[in-house]
Amino acid sequence: MPTYKVTFEIAGSPVKYEAWYHDVIRNEHVLVMIYDTACVGFPRTNLKPSSEDIAVLVAGSDAVYVTQDPNISFVFGGQEYKILLIKSTNPLAAADA
Repeated sequence: MPTYKVTFEIAGSPVKYEAWYHDVIRNEHVLVMIYDTACVGFPRTNLKPSSEDIAVLVAGSDAVYVTQDPNISFVFGGQEYKILLIKSTNPLAAADA
């Protein structure tokens, strides 16, 4: 069962997207979201490649990641990997946390 709720907000769009992942890994300037493809019934998002910035909030995190989507995703070993490039990290205000 996925345990990481991730909210995406694309610059210039009034819509926020929510998705669930089994793991979210930050490694320097890369954000990797992992979903076990054997699990069904949870919302995932298929971001369309865009030059617009994407704000990403991982529930429980103390920061918002401003990212770009290089359109890299793949399935390996029964898990789907989605990769975003981190442009900047902005701390959440206490009221937003």
